[in-house]
Amino acid sequence: YLDGSLEDEVWQQADFRPLRTMNGSYAQSENEATLVGFAKDQQYLYVAGYCPKRSGVQYHPPRKQRPRDADLTGHDRVRIHLDINRDYSSWWSFTFDARGWTNDGLGDRAGIDLTWNPKYYVASQANEQAWMIEAAIPWDVLAPIRNREGTYWAVGVERVVPTQSIERWDAGGDGTAAVKDLQGVLHSP
Repeated sequence: YLDGSLEDEVWQQADFRPLRTMNGSYAQSENEATLVGFAKDQQYLYVAGYCPKRSGVQYHPPRKQRPRDADLTGHDRVRIHLDINRDYSSWWSFTFDARGWTNDGLGDRAGIDLTWNPKYYVASQANEQAWMIEAAIPWDVLAPIRNREGTYWAVGVERVVPTQSIERWDAGGDGTAAVKDLQGVLHSP
């Protein structure tokens, strides 16, 4: 059950990772850190994000109806890139903003092709301090069974805070990545 609260047992046991700013620094305190976690079962890849609100950024309440492939420019957002064959030249891209609006497509070095329209599920919540996002992406949307069982995928995570910062997951710890959009590895079921 997705509710965006991140209080479910799966998230209590998940390994959330902090994002780093482009200059390589982490947040000054735990309360300021952007955290992203992954979980999985046999049907879904789950993604969760905890994003502290930043001063100077306008946050709008979510609307009941979300448009498909919304223009998220100007909104605080988190992007997830999944390269299932680790060719580092194409990947599935999922973007979630503070309102719970989404944008998805097939990414490559030239940009994002928004004609790919997978069915997946998203819930979001916000309070005075932060906004949270929770998504369930069916495995069959991402890859056929033969391409996912026991394999490793390249993954990239990025938070864009308009006019302020870009934060990235830095799995290598040195601020470098083979492709800027793909910074780490995720083990599929």
